Amino acid sequence: MNINWQHLLIYILFVFNLEHVLAQAEKDSLLKRDFHLFKDEVIQLTESKLHEIRQQKKGEVTKRLKDKDALKILEITKKYGFLSYQRVNNITGEEYFIDQLNVHLLFQCFPEKHKKAAHLLLKKEYEIGNIKRCDFGFLVKDLLNVTDYTVLKEYGIVVTESIITDNKTEYRFDCLDR
Repeated sequence: MNINWQHLLIYILFVFNLEHVLAQAEKDSLLKRDFHLFKDEVIQLTESKLHEIRQQKKGEVTKRLKDKDALKILEITKKYGFLSYQRVNNITGEEYFIDQLNVHLLFQCFPEKHKKAAHLLLKKEYEIGNIKRCDFGFLVKDLLNVTDYTVLKEYGIVVTESIITDNKTEYRFDCLDR
């Protein structure tokens, strides 16, 4: 039997891509069908976290999500995909704003013990296109506690400014994709 390896490779890539497309279509379909079941909970988490951040003093560390809330966000993301407000608006047809629905912010506030699981899940979401490159870069920075910011260039994130105050250096970042 003579096997054409090029045809076999093309077939394997086609099947892999088809599986990805079908899985994504299923997530989108589930999100459209079920979003009403959990939207209030996600919006409440976002709004309460934003309220906490607005109330905190400069330099104060933002409180982490409770374990049960972090696990809930992981569960939702695994089943429905990353809930960027743009994706939710496109799929559900309902309009939400960043200060109502900001799962990105919630992942930035993940408890340390759930950060690795969050990173692995979000990496899959990034690879299938549910998270934009720079958004994933900012999540990587926070979830992996990145201190060598040169690695973020792979995700389109660059340091634009270093500010030294009170023996502390703060950095400002920008996205190359904008």
